[in-house]
Amino acid sequence: MGPMLPWLLAALLLQAPGKPVLPKDPSTLVKVADGAKAPALALDTEGNAYVAFSRNGNIEFSVSLDGGATFSEPVRVLNAQGRDPGMSTRGPRIAVDAQKRVYLSAPLCLAPPEAAVLNDTYYAVSTDKGKSWSRPYLVSEPKTGTESVHATAAGPGELHVAWLSTVAPKAPVLNYAKFGSDGKKSGKTLTLTATPCESCPPAIAVDGRGNPSVAWRESGHDAASKENRQIFIAWSTDGGKSFGPPARLNSVDSGLTECPNEAPALTATADGKTWAAAWMDRRDLEHDANIYWAFGPPGKFARDTDPHDDRRFIQRRPTLAVEPDGTVWCAWEDGRLSTQRVFFTNSKSPPNVPLGTDKEGGCFSPSLAAGGGRIAIVYQSGDSVAFRRLK
Repeated sequence: MGPMLPWLLAALLLQAPGKPVLPKDPSTLVKVADGAKAPALALDTEGNAYVAFSRNGNIEFSVSLDGGATFSEPVRVLNAQGRDPGMSTRGPRIAVDAQKRVYLSAPLCLAPPEAAVLNDTYYAVSTDKGKSWSRPYLVSEPKTGTESVHATAAGPGELHVAWLSTVAPKAPVLNYAKFGSDGKKSGKTLTLTATPCESCPPAIAVDGRGNPSVAWRESGHDAASKENRQIFIAWSTDGGKSFGPPARLNSVDSGLTECPNEAPALTATADGKTWAAAWMDRRDLEHDANIYWAFGPPGKFARDTDPHDDRRFIQRRPTLAVEPDGTVWCAWEDGRLSTQRVFFTNSKSPPNVPLGTDKEGGCFSPSLAAGGGRIAIVYQSGDSVAFRRLK
């Protein structure tokens, strides 16, 4: 029996439960700004990185023209009079078109300092990679003072916006419109649904021909949807002039009875052959928050699956990017480690990778982007905005 003892001990050790060995993140942390939160990222076709974030109650911007090695000193682009709360669901959005015009949007309160906070959505445009910016242009129609939840994406030469429009005392509706770099609206404002989730932001993506798609979470507006706020998507094939009928994305009821303040995510390749969506729902028996994704040609998504490899912990706030070959990247907030971290994966390399190390502290609000052959991410790391190049 003596010679057998080491073999038995080794076998028992192999069977003993323990912490899973997670892949190491090879990326390098680059700090964009201190005291900042709710970041958003866009990359242009040269790989230049444009970052928007909330700091000191206003909307600021920083750019990297060396692939993310260094970032410029932050500048204020949109003055929210120090009232922006820095919430990821109501934070700034940033997009860059084929002409490298940068669009930065956010909800702003332009009321006097002593007045109540009333938000409307505005955007500013830069034609010189962020050196200078236009005046703020109003998106909201009409100006209501209640609109702060929105999403943007840039087409070949314009800004596509989806936002929750509220005219009291009515419930919000989900609107879509397209705007030029001169602040003028192109075409009509379309209402995509009269029953969006009342506080969940929509998602929007645009292909290289200027065709948008919009995804959103429905509200519990009737008996059938009261316990399942489902995720829907609608595509346009005529540059945003019209949209086809909405299609449901989640193959299993979402298990959500309340608004989770949780945005879906969308992305698309320039050729329009691959689109991807991701969202959080609580479909499992324990009603834990988990991330699901689906991708494929427009209108022909494969059945939704989960991108994560450990469903025992809460995963929230997904973000997406896609490479020209159709490889889809997904990142999200994840609670499986001792401190909340951001994890990422892609459709070609399934293992989940935690960003950085636990020395960063809590990590929140990830934003992925693709461009110039690169994949990069920004996120809130403690009380700072951090950037990492993943590819």
